[in-house]
Order: sequence, then C-alpha cells, then structure tokens
Amino acid sequence: MGLYAIIIGVRALIFIPLSVMLLAIAAIVMLFLKFNENTVNALGKPWARFVLWLAAADVTVKGADRIPSSKKGPYLVVMNHQSNMDIPVLVHSLPIQVRFIGKIELKKIPVFGSALLKAGHILIDRRDHQNAMEGLKAAGKALKKHRASVVFAPEGTRSPDGNLLPFKKGAFVMAIETGIPILPVTIDGTRLSLPKGSLWARKADVAVTIHDLVATDALTYDDRDELREKVRGIIEGTLMRRSNS
Repeated sequence: MGLYAIIIGVRALIFIPLSVMLLAIAAIVMLFLKFNENTVNALGKPWARFVLWLAAADVTVKGADRIPSSKKGPYLVVMNHQSNMDIPVLVHSLPIQVRFIGKIELKKIPVFGSALLKAGHILIDRRDHQNAMEGLKAAGKALKKHRASVVFAPEGTRSPDGNLLPFKKGAFVMAIETGIPILPVTIDGTRLSLPKGSLWARKADVAVTIHDLVATDALTYDDRDELREKVRGIIEGTLMRRSNS
C-alpha cells in the first residue's frame, strides 16, 4: 500500500467526527458573533472545501452559468439525495446563498440548534403535516424578502442504491405559493463517497449538474403534481444518462 493510499485512509477514518466538530465550532462562532448572510456564506464555503478534502472527493460542476449573474436568488434548490456528503458538495458547488430544511428535533441541541435558526435554516415538524406546511409558507416569504435560497431533498431520505425515490410535494407547493423559481440540481457519486449507514468516507468522483431554472409564478396549486414530476424527470434524466455512459 502506497503512502498516498495510507493518507487517504486516515483522512477517511477521521472524516465524520472531524467534520462534525468543525461544524459545531462554526455554529458556536455564528451564535455569539454578529453576522450577516455574507458571513454565513464565508464560513460555509471553507468548511465544505475542507470536508471534501478530508473525504478525497473530486467534485466537478456543470451548468453554474445557468444561474443568472445578475440574480442570485431566491431559488428553491431541489436536489436528489444519495449521501450525507450531499450537503458539503452543494455548499461548495453553488455560487449562491443557501439554507437547509431540517427536523425540528435539531432545535433541542444546545448551541447548535440556536445557531441553525439564527443562520436562517428552517426547522419543521415533519410529523405534523399542517404545521410543517405553514412553516414552509412563512419561510418562503422570508426567503423571498432576504433573497436567500433554500435547499430541498424531496425524496425525504437518502437513496440506498442511487436510484431516484418518489418526490414529496412540499417543495413544489411552496414554490407555487411564493412564485419562487425552482433550481434543479443533480448530484451523482456521493453514494460511493459516503454510503448510507457508513462512517467511512471513500475517494470518489462526484458530478454536480445545475439545470435551467423552472418558473413557477404562473402556476396554481392544481399544477403541483405536474411540477413535481417535471423536476423529478429533469434530475432522473441526468442520473440515467450518466449510468448509461
């Protein structure tokens, strides 16, 4: 075994605890210091790059030019979900401010939960559908006001084999009710980098495809299912083309 392989192995072994520790430190800093959206982004980008270095993930991004340089949001970023690696990959790849949807239980974590809320991330109770939808509606209006984008993984869980799971409708209802355009993103390769249920990161090539914006301002609630399947088809098409290449 060569020296490089040994280094990669050590980095992979410490990947999860070290990346989580760094995220916790960043959360504490954000909680006790005054910061704005630029500060959030400034902290997120270096963290994402360091996590990807630890995991020896080689990320290529296609389609970044599809995001208008004159309009950095807000968008509803809809992505497929293969791995816990998806979050740092997305933060690294997108040239826009992003916030994430999380479980309400995260709010109970001392310091970290408060920092998540202060940073503008959205915590919802997925067990209570009505409250979850009301929370998403309120969040959509706030995001539109502050021009920050929010990330949805509408599969609801990580795909165990890379195949796309059915999409839940929350993101698409929110998009229609707020008129915020959807930015579909396909991530492929993170399942190999950090498989579901594993703590061991592996060297892998990761491809990120940023697709054209999908307008929602002329749609109504009755269009939600058609919109959901349209966006799912965009993401699934890229996954299928890559698997056949």
